[in-house]
Amino acid sequence: MISFHKHDASLSRQDAFFGDNHDFNQTIFDETRSYWTSPIIDVKQAAMSRQARVNTSMATNPNYTMSELGDSFSYGETAAYIIVLGDKTTGMVNRSLVEYLFENERLPQELGWTRATENITSDDLNTMLNKIMNATGGESEFDRELAKRGGVHVGKWRE
Repeated sequence: MISFHKHDASLSRQDAFFGDNHDFNQTIFDETRSYWTSPIIDVKQAAMSRQARVNTSMATNPNYTMSELGDSFSYGETAAYIIVLGDKTTGMVNRSLVEYLFENERLPQELGWTRATENITSDDLNTMLNKIMNATGGESEFDRELAKRGGVHVGKWRE
């Protein structure tokens, strides 16, 4: 069974402010997947669904928080499902595989998915993270929130 990280603006869990942030939430996931408008999810659709969850969480949760680590992890979750289930070069992934992963919390072997023969490297992850960030403006929510507050932010782990 796959365990999804519990944080505000999750793709498949509600924020802790609203109650149970551990169990799969169909309503939350329905918002996420409403941005996947074709049988193949591309980087733009994945990035927009992630951004929409952040926007909804920021707009509805008065206790919304996202640390820099949480923000980076959130991008990483999106990058991970793309590169594990799809094509790490093109950033395309079969929507049914991703839906299965989230709804069943296990890899979609029952749908014919098999592990890639090529290893996934940290460069692959960083490349996909950057593609996702660039698809939604090129900066993280943490950076935008910090800028709104007038803070100075130095150093990122992303390349």
